[in-house]
Amino acid sequence: MGQLFADTAQAIEDILIARLRETPPWRKLAMVAEMNAAGQQLLLLSLRERHPEQSLQALRCQAARLRYGAELVPAIQPVEAEESGMLPEPIDVMLRATRILEQLDIPYAVGGSMAAAAHGVARTTFDVDLVAAITGEDADDLIAALAAEFYLDEQMARDAIARQGSFNLIHNRTLFKVDIFVATTRAFDRQQLARRVHRVVAETQESAFLLSPEDVVLAKLDWYRLGNNVSDRQWQDVQGVLTMQRDTLDYMYLHEAAAELGVAALLEQALQERDAR
Repeated sequence: MGQLFADTAQAIEDILIARLRETPPWRKLAMVAEMNAAGQQLLLLSLRERHPEQSLQALRCQAARLRYGAELVPAIQPVEAEESGMLPEPIDVMLRATRILEQLDIPYAVGGSMAAAAHGVARTTFDVDLVAAITGEDADDLIAALAAEFYLDEQMARDAIARQGSFNLIHNRTLFKVDIFVATTRAFDRQQLARRVHRVVAETQESAFLLSPEDVVLAKLDWYRLGNNVSDRQWQDVQGVLTMQRDTLDYMYLHEAAAELGVAALLEQALQERDAR
């Protein structure tokens, strides 16, 4: 079978697909609902942080405009509702992984679509991306702690830690995936962890460290470049963060870091497209 996920080892992908095939239809539908709920909750929390004076009703309407388009909002006006207090499964899985890293004093930051959603991008996601400063000394304790709740290939994980690569986890109960990217010695990896932000990521007020908005943009531009500039998903996330965080971004850092990463031209293109809207 051809590889479906570029950031997932073929052996892990095969296991995930086999497990999903064995999953009953009702559970697959529930997983889709959980992914949507996670994106909605992260988006609402981001909007509330920027607009604390607005009611939950107003924030839900704004989230609906971002997710479905302003032309559809009159037909789907959210009803006044209290917060659910529920923890969507993708966020729960993220927190289970980040708690383990925190307990072992391993610096980390949530990246990818989860971080983009937390910075205001209307996004539905299946997996969790983490960058973490894992050393060889951490390997035994980390693998043992992760194996209690996640499926992982121990040798793949050890190899990834040794070569500063990446490895994948599958949460045994929910089948949501976590991709862990071991921080390398390049300056950008150190900057991402140094500039991470601590944010509430659930209505239950639980929190985690996220990549800063600037580093989400830079990381996604880097992935976009490495993927031969064809990933609409990465480009849309870049545009979303640049738009939603327009007035708070550190543009000096963005331009300097983009030049160092070799994505300065892509950043200029993204900013021009944003400003032309």
